[in-house]
Order: sequence, then C-alpha cells, then structure tokens
Amino acid sequence: MTDMKRKENTIKAIHFDKPDYVPIIFINKNKEQSDLIMIDIVKQWMGEKKDRSEWGFEWERSDETMGQFKDVLIKEWENLKEITLPNPSLEDRFCEIESSKKEYGADRYYVASFGLSGFTIMCALRGFKETLEDLYCDRENIEKLADIVFGFENEIISMAKEYGYDCIAFFDDWGMQQNMIIS
Repeated sequence: MTDMKRKENTIKAIHFDKPDYVPIIFINKNKEQSDLIMIDIVKQWMGEKKDRSEWGFEWERSDETMGQFKDVLIKEWENLKEITLPNPSLEDRFCEIESSKKEYGADRYYVASFGLSGFTIMCALRGFKETLEDLYCDRENIEKLADIVFGFENEIISMAKEYGYDCIAFFDDWGMQQNMIIS
C-alpha cells in the first residue's frame, strides 16, 4: 500500500465513498502501520513526570493513566485574571509534523490532537462541580472562561491547516452510563 493510497483511502472513508478498507489509527505505537498519524499540538502532559498542562494545572496520578486534575486554578472568579494563558502561536507547537512526515510519509492523513479540550479544560481550571453550578448560577463568568478556552482552540484550529494537518481531534468524555451530563 503506497502512502498516496493511504490518504486517498482515508478521505474516501470520511466521505463514505467506498474505501478499499477501513483506515487504521494507532495512537501510542505502531504508527508506521497507521493510515492516520496523530500529533499532540496542545501540551497537556508536560514536564519530567508529564504532570503539567500548558494551561497551568497539574495532574495527580497513582498509576500510568492520565490521572485527575490535582487542584483547580480558579477557586474564585478573581483568580481568572491571574492565570497565564497558553500562547496559541508557540514556536514549537506545530513543528513535529515535519519530522513525522519524513518518518511515516508525507501523504498520510495527519491529525492535530488537542488531547483534552473545551469543557474538560474548563473543569480542570474551575473544577467539575463548580463549572456545572456556574452554568446555572453564574453564566457571565463561566461564559468568560468558555470564551478564553474556545478562543485559544479556535486560534490553533485556524493555523493547523497551513502547517499541513488534515484535521483536528478533540477528546472530551463527559458521558454518563445512560445520559449526557448536560442535556
């Protein structure tokens, strides 16, 4: 299977246009066998212990999973102005795609991954319970936070294509066993 065929086949699958096979994505290893190559463009697991996000919060874990948010940064809404926001235009944010294209082939389907995004980031910064309460009781402030988080994400999305990415991947999982958390 040529690299050109891999990308064309992935695009066919996206459009339900009778692909030759179901495209495969390997997230952690065996990328050389993958039709889609995912690259983290938002730094959620930084540092020696991979326990810090570029948003400023830390992860606490007792095993090899991603863990839980260690402590919220926005305990009171006055704390919002004290947070150092990540820079969407970081010099190295998009640099990994060049080496990946050399290693895996220039014509795979390249996915820019946010790792975690949107609502999850809001909960990491404000707290899960507080975010849900604020959606009902303090719309003005929670909407300011949403504008900040989604504004950051929108800026990155607007830049990703010019660096050679084919799509964006978001990872939020706030479903419950029977319903969504928010209707």
